[in-house]
Amino acid sequence: MLLQRSNEIDIVKTDQEGAPLRRSTMECPDRERQDLVRPALKRLVPKRPVLEGFILERSALERMALDRSLDHRIRYRAVRALGQLKDPLSEEVLIRALDDDYPIVRHMAVSALAGMGTDSAASKLEEMLGSKSNCLKSMAARALIEIAGVPDSRLENLELLFKLLSSGDERVERAILQIGDEAIPFLLSRLDLGSTIVRQHAALVLALRIRRAIDHLPPGWDPFPWLASHDIAPQSISDLYRFDIIREGALAYQVVNTGFDGISSALCQGSEIHFARRRSAEIDREIEYHGYNLTEFFDKAGIIDINLNDIIRQYKAGQPHRMGRTLIAPINRGFLALKMCVNPGDESRLLHEICMQEYLKKLPGLQGLSVESTLPCPLKGIYRIREIPRHLREGIYAAEPHAIGYIAGREYFAYVNEPQHSIQVMRRSLLVCARDLARLTGMGLIHASLMPLYHRRGDGSEEDDGYCWQRKVAGRLEKWLESCLYPNLRLSGLADYEHLEVHQDIQPQRLQSHIGRHLFSLSLLLASYLKNSGQLEENTLKSILEECFIQYYSTLARDPPGLDEAVDWDLLAGQMVEEMGSNKYSDGDSDSQHLGRPRGPFPIPALIRAIHIISAFLVIQMQAGSHSLICHRGIDRSPPPSQSRSTSGSTPSTLADRGSGPQTPQTSPAAPWSPGPHGAQSGRHPALLPLGQRR
Repeated sequence: MLLQRSNEIDIVKTDQEGAPLRRSTMECPDRERQDLVRPALKRLVPKRPVLEGFILERSALERMALDRSLDHRIRYRAVRALGQLKDPLSEEVLIRALDDDYPIVRHMAVSALAGMGTDSAASKLEEMLGSKSNCLKSMAARALIEIAGVPDSRLENLELLFKLLSSGDERVERAILQIGDEAIPFLLSRLDLGSTIVRQHAALVLALRIRRAIDHLPPGWDPFPWLASHDIAPQSISDLYRFDIIREGALAYQVVNTGFDGISSALCQGSEIHFARRRSAEIDREIEYHGYNLTEFFDKAGIIDINLNDIIRQYKAGQPHRMGRTLIAPINRGFLALKMCVNPGDESRLLHEICMQEYLKKLPGLQGLSVESTLPCPLKGIYRIREIPRHLREGIYAAEPHAIGYIAGREYFAYVNEPQHSIQVMRRSLLVCARDLARLTGMGLIHASLMPLYHRRGDGSEEDDGYCWQRKVAGRLEKWLESCLYPNLRLSGLADYEHLEVHQDIQPQRLQSHIGRHLFSLSLLLASYLKNSGQLEENTLKSILEECFIQYYSTLARDPPGLDEAVDWDLLAGQMVEEMGSNKYSDGDSDSQHLGRPRGPFPIPALIRAIHIISAFLVIQMQAGSHSLICHRGIDRSPPPSQSRSTSGSTPSTLADRGSGPQTPQTSPAAPWSPGPHGAQSGRHPALLPLGQRR
């Protein structure tokens, strides 16, 4: 047993049952005390109070737990040992340990109190739910649920239930939802006035309530007319997405939001989205998208050994040159292209590209649909190209690489955002790309690589796995103009069909990620063109970007449901021009164009907000089976006239950028819907009334 009294340390040797064998006391100067106590505790306390014949008396542990002169690791182990003892007499000490200077000690005190399971411990843990530390609140909430369980779904328990959301326990969310419409004024007040974490919790629960309404949608109905008939307008959904920008001077130092990822995940829950019914058996036989059997394919199609000069002469082409991994040689009104395998295993991807080129050419005859992009004409077979000059096969792993061939027009090799194009030509091509991306996505053919985007880019080993726009807070986008140099969007439309993923079905959240990446890439390419051509100004960008997003939406689904009220296009264009028109985040390298400081946020949260809203709306419609490519034409799925509700009175969102000086918040819109001045029943947000309730 080890006891501490002033500057003395008592050591008691015990047997395995804890009976003392002998006791010795030695003087210990203060400066030596910790050196003796620390190894003793490390040896004796780590797992249980009794180890290898030594025990620590409770009173000694209590003194150590509260002695601020000791190392915090000693206090941590003492608190842990008291928790293992579960002696109610130590409860007061554990409560006092909640005020320790070190989080690790406070967190262990919470865990120890949870193990006590007493009413007084529960009362103290409930007080901790108001802590400024989110981590401590989370631990206290979990501990309180462990002691007392989840409170009943009654209005008088709503405030406590809301605090318990920090636990991450889904039972708490369900309990709040079961309270019903009486909880809405409280949630709206927290959405408007709370701290960041409080606003995130309120937005999440409101999103779950809207999702619950969506789950009552009759099969085959368009969701937004149905929701409108129950007083849930699109703006009610979009108003959940709010953000603040904290600035240091002109730089976006921090972005906080209401949990965009959580809101979108809640709205995009539910069943998978199925595409197979839009593809006939003939199409699915045409598309071999799993496990290519290269040997069988080569036996069937044949590998054509050919000298590079021979194929050039065969097609009367000019001198070839490299464009990426493709050899292109000019011919009459176009180019001969030989796309080579760069690395071993690329053959399957090239075979997939041949398959997709053939399939897309057959679309009009197979199912009455077609893409607007000008498609290349694939050559039959797989080539093994011989006698390629060294300068033309730099970076190619094989001296005689496999390749596929196709003939394409000149516009196929002209990138959509090259600054020499007129703005009319660029706009027309960008809109073609937007419509075709949406059209193919609706058939389960998703282009997964429009351009390379990274949080961090280097010379190879430093590159990350790609940019994730849908994180809780989107991060910095590095070298964004460099990413826009060689996109798979051309003047002719879409390109590089090897990146078309074929899906029979897809999880809604994954589909939202793909749609968002499409919209994000289109936005960057438009901004890069306007910047490089010297035409980056708000009205031009707003006009083309809004048209691009709306055409993507209306191609994939029905008419967009009130996007003008859901998205503040003026703020969005203003933020893009401000951040993309300058080089604020160059890190000292004037040639590097980044969006965001290192390890900081993406400085255009209005763009991320718009993408979340539009992609969530699309997923909701596609999940309902009402998007334009799979709905049954000629059937009116609007709600009956008796259920109609006017939503024309919705007030448009206004997002004002007030960030002009150091640490100045830039705030997204306050909701046009909020409870009455006293939280009265009449102030309940009409968009969130329970299903079936009528005014």
